[in-house]
Amino acid sequence: MKNLATALCAFQAEVGNIPKDSTNPFYKSKYASLESVITTIKPILAKHGLSFSQLPDGAGLKTILFHTSGETLEATMTLVVKEQTPQSQGSSLTYARRYALSAMLGLATDEDDDANEATKPTQKVEAPKPTAKPVPPKSVTDLTKQRKTRVKELVDGRVLVPLETKQEYEDFVKQETTLDLIDSNLVAIIERLEALERIEGIK
Repeated sequence: MKNLATALCAFQAEVGNIPKDSTNPFYKSKYASLESVITTIKPILAKHGLSFSQLPDGAGLKTILFHTSGETLEATMTLVVKEQTPQSQGSSLTYARRYALSAMLGLATDEDDDANEATKPTQKVEAPKPTAKPVPPKSVTDLTKQRKTRVKELVDGRVLVPLETKQEYEDFVKQETTLDLIDSNLVAIIERLEALERIEGIK
């Protein structure tokens, strides 16, 4: 899935936070609805030659990611229906569509339940109160060092033969991510390498 993997990597590097346009009535938390997810991702997916389809498949929901090369990635999520009614089935399907699509594309849409009929909680769960003081942010130098270490870990996990020179190391990073190995690109480089690592793990 070389073409699909490259396109998905580029998509994940470009897509931003999904607007959280809905509120969970039980936990009073914000989350991104299925409409918000689709509206946000469709133009970026199309830009990189990607599209998706979701359809009921037996007792589950099949999600398929397509690339214009003909390569595909698919997975099926089991549908959990509280009651055998059209309303409950529709709620379960909406819930599954958003979660399955977000999981396949590596999106964060916050913890929620936009399908209350499918998974209504029996009681409100309160978050535990913090017991420790927040850790102060690290200096820019420490963060840069940490990011460089993470890049090295990801690169070492991908190469078959150790890279002997700095130039070989920089060339490999550029080949894998299309980005120059400079401090301002470290976060994007890590995201792209991690995306490739996740995609290859699915094979």
